[in-house]
Amino acid sequence: MLEIENLHAGYGGSRILSGVSLDVRHGEIVAVLGRNGAGRSTLARAVMGQIARTGCIRWQGQRIDGLAPHEIARRGVGYVPETRDVFGSLTVEQNLLLGLRPGTGPRALTLADAYGRFAELQTRRDTRAAALSGGEQQLLAVCRALMAAPGLLIVDEPTEGLAPRLVARIGHILRELRDDGVAILLIEQKLTLAMQCAQRVAVMGRGAIRFEGTPDDLAKTPEVRKEWLEV
Repeated sequence: MLEIENLHAGYGGSRILSGVSLDVRHGEIVAVLGRNGAGRSTLARAVMGQIARTGCIRWQGQRIDGLAPHEIARRGVGYVPETRDVFGSLTVEQNLLLGLRPGTGPRALTLADAYGRFAELQTRRDTRAAALSGGEQQLLAVCRALMAAPGLLIVDEPTEGLAPRLVARIGHILRELRDDGVAILLIEQKLTLAMQCAQRVAVMGRGAIRFEGTPDDLAKTPEVRKEWLEV
């Protein structure tokens, strides 16, 4: 389980997160919604140790808020950033092999496992990542994060700029991972995807959690959607 308590974080002298508390259970998708600038991506980066933060972050009962990003990854936390960050000069297969981490043991995926789940990537295995479409790069970024078989996956805006067919594909992948017992923190702007995939949703605004509940709870709370989600 991921437990975030009273988390504060920001950039330089600017504070973005103000006392965020949230948890994600095993085999659960928690979607974090909000407008641009609400602090959602900052939350993901803070959990991964990419920015200075204060507060308490526990994963599987152990504190990780004092760890560096590579140490957090070795504890079983996978991260797919909004920018995808694939290595354009490397092939699809080389990118996937970079996802393997020391100490993951038999839980790590093999290339056969990866291609079995992402058949689209197998046909492009020798293609440089820079030559992939945006949707293919997103699938590559997700698959690379899964190579070490993380227990927690943080996914930041996975459907940004994708065609509806690929949005549906990403949703299907996330539900499969959830059913496999992976805990998922989904940073997402598309309300429809979040409502279809998540067991719980958290709405952020101005660096704080403004609502938390089930998708049905959010659907019954139009004032929250109007104030913190709708443009």
